[in-house]
Amino acid sequence: MYFSQYLSMNNKAFTLIELLIYTAIFAVVGGLMTGILVTVTQVQQRQSSTTEVTGQLNFVMQRLRQLVSESSNIEINAGVTTSTLKLRMKDPAKDPTCISLVNGVIKLAEGPNPSNPNNCTTNTSDLTSDRVIVDTLNFKKFTQYPGHDTVSIDIQISYNSQNPKSRIQRTLSTAIARVSAATFDSNLLPGSTSYEIGQQGAAWGRIYLNDGSASSPAYTFANNSSLGLFRAGTNILGFSTAGAERMRIDANGNVGIGTTSPTSKLYVDGNLTVTGTKSFEVDYPGDSNKKIVYVALEGPEAGTYIRGTAMCENQEIQIIFPDYFRLVTAQNGLTASLTPRNLFSNLYIKELTNEKLIVGCEPGKPFDYIVFGIRKGYENFKVIRSK
Repeated sequence: MYFSQYLSMNNKAFTLIELLIYTAIFAVVGGLMTGILVTVTQVQQRQSSTTEVTGQLNFVMQRLRQLVSESSNIEINAGVTTSTLKLRMKDPAKDPTCISLVNGVIKLAEGPNPSNPNNCTTNTSDLTSDRVIVDTLNFKKFTQYPGHDTVSIDIQISYNSQNPKSRIQRTLSTAIARVSAATFDSNLLPGSTSYEIGQQGAAWGRIYLNDGSASSPAYTFANNSSLGLFRAGTNILGFSTAGAERMRIDANGNVGIGTTSPTSKLYVDGNLTVTGTKSFEVDYPGDSNKKIVYVALEGPEAGTYIRGTAMCENQEIQIIFPDYFRLVTAQNGLTASLTPRNLFSNLYIKELTNEKLIVGCEPGKPFDYIVFGIRKGYENFKVIRSK
């Protein structure tokens, strides 16, 4: 009986030891499993953060590459770092397009602002979600004439988490070049009136414009659009002011002022005032180093004249003026001078109009005459005027 009790006590002690051993084993295994689970969870979180940051970075870069490549112009100052990129686009609904960084989010604005079409619309869309934070976004334009402009991009994106172990960052520096020529389907507007087309030593070859018209010239000015140049016809250049043609140069090089059909090198339909002399010149015969210069006769009236030689018959002669004198000469203000060609020849004026001259004279004797008149419509020509 003692042996049975002893054996029974040993069996109970063995069971307690086993329990302690098993408990220790389970504790170790549980700790290991917990550590493995925590590690796996952290790895998964980092992997998820990395995937999210990388995915959004790739999406942003693909979108920027598409926009820059398709743009007609990169409209930011060359060599200056900025957080806003402005692009001019062919599609008027998307011109201009702006990419900017606002409170850790990359914003995209496509289209013009109604109040100022040169600026981007205030309606924006997000290129990044709230799962990431864009720490930096910098653009810089590089010009490489005669090639297309290039824009460099520096960007850093972080995962949006308060857990330091999940805060993954990705940084990228790259450059994108335009691939299209500067072609616009809407108005091309400068950001400032100080911008120029071309520069000294790097001028454009030609500027091609449409024909325009006198009321809407093709080459005009921002503050005076009714003033400028237009194509008045084949090889004809027109000049307009106040929306009306004032001068043109035709294919023969004739200049017309106040007329659309100049028939001489300078044709003026209207009054002409000069402060110098009105002269003509011809080459001096036999001497190529000289020329003859004549100055127009001047006086205090818009004068006309006609002259000639006549022979007296039957005590008088009637001289009928041609139409080209009668039609342009006023009836009043006529004077005439008679010059005999013989000694002791009696001459006198019996009648003088803008149509004829009747001279009393001795038969058979020739004489010269000159008649001065005033051009019709200019009888009240003013010599002294106020400045």
